Amino acid sequence: MIEIESLNEKLIVYNCVYSIHLDVDVDTLQYNLLLTLTESEDFYTPKFQLHFLDISDLKVADVGGGLTQFMHLQINSVNDGLERNSYRLIDCEENKVSFNFYDVKELLEN
Repeated sequence: MIEIESLNEKLIVYNCVYSIHLDVDVDTLQYNLLLTLTESEDFYTPKFQLHFLDISDLKVADVGGGLTQFMHLQINSVNDGLERNSYRLIDCEENKVSFNFYDVKELLEN
């Protein structure tokens, strides 16, 4: 079980997009997303990485063309009857990104 409250607090502080990487696990045909965020537009500041596992229903809009910020990302638990969708990440303020996922791993904060 992930610590939703703790991650949501960090997602408010780390709001500048450093990188988004999407890949597929060829054995399971599940998509995973690696999201790296920083605290400011100075990309030499500490980074916060989350690896979202088995994502679905990915929606991305208005990303790129300069600094992209997700000003209020939030993770919520989902109980829609589907086993593979345990959580949902949404951009509450500008709807720039949203997706469902099964699990998330906090990889790095330095």
